Amino acid sequence: MHILAGEKKGMPLVVPKEGTRPTTNKIKKSLFDSIQHLIDGSKVLDLYAGSGALGLEALSRGAAHATFIEKDQKAADCLKKNIDKLNYQDRSRIIVNFVERSFSHISTFDLIFMDPPYELDVKKITIDCCSHLNESGLLIVEQSKRAKFLDSLPWVKKKEYGDTVIYFFDKTLSKTDS
Repeated sequence: MHILAGEKKGMPLVVPKEGTRPTTNKIKKSLFDSIQHLIDGSKVLDLYAGSGALGLEALSRGAAHATFIEKDQKAADCLKKNIDKLNYQDRSRIIVNFVERSFSHISTFDLIFMDPPYELDVKKITIDCCSHLNESGLLIVEQSKRAKFLDSLPWVKKKEYGDTVIYFFDKTLSKTDS
């Protein structure tokens, strides 16, 4: 696992030995290539952050700031090491807590990445996240194709990569009753 592009291109990332399922480099490259125009100067939120690969990739590509939320202390320790190694301390914030308990501690963001455990039903959290998007913001959720939790929500875009599905949502989802 490493940074794919930007000022820290090629830098390796420390990944927790267990308890996380990092986004593959193939999916990460395709995802970031499709949203590159939204990244420069953006405020980013990385939920279920693990090693922080998505938020750190955004910082390397020009995001102004990234907030990371991760409940597992060992994963958060790896994330801290990655932030220190990349020298992003002044552009990063780590919250060690459950995602659903952290919404009162955050403001609004241009981009929100959510890569939860595949078996977790994140429909309500997905809707709640959209209320933390800026007007033109985007929520990007990675799920297993077998997990149908988000299929009934009004997504803006959906991309499939093998067993993985990436959903794109905008702020209008926060106003839905789904």
